[in-house]
This record gives sequence, structure tokens and C-alpha cells, in this order.
Amino acid sequence: MTLEFLNELIENKINQNKYFIQFTFYELIVKHDLPKDSSDSVTELIKQKLINYGYKVYVTGESYTFNSTTYTIPINILLIAIKSPTA
Repeated sequence: MTLEFLNELIENKINQNKYFIQFTFYELIVKHDLPKDSSDSVTELIKQKLINYGYKVYVTGESYTFNSTTYTIPINILLIAIKSPTA
């Protein structure tokens, strides 16, 4: 998985929904054939890029609030990024 591919993947996610982005285990590990031992580093690269774009980023096991409801990210979701419509 190249940086160019990751950038394209992130941009596609933003184009689908610029306020709520989700990367699942299935999507990265199975669908895009990412080696399981590389998932942490890839998730960190995605996280940093989305933070640079102004998103609040949460990873597996963390809690976040969206639309006045608190959620905990389950093990099958690697990353969720949320951007306020006013940001």
C-alpha cells in the first residue's frame, strides 16, 4: 500500500462524507490486502493526515460523542474521524 494509494483512499472517504469518516478492519486488511502487522502504521498515517485536515480522530477502543450520543469504537473499526460542520 503506497502513500499515493492512501491519499486517494482518504480523499474518496472525504468525498463520500466530509463530516464522518470510518475505516474498518475489513476494508483495510481484507479488501485492500494490507498485511495485519502494518495496520498500526497505516492507521497512524491516516490519522495524522485527517488531523491535519482538521478532523478529530478516534481509534479502536476510544470513546467519542456524535449527535449527542457517546459511542465506543469496536474492535472491527480501526479509525473514525469527525469534523464539525462549523469547522
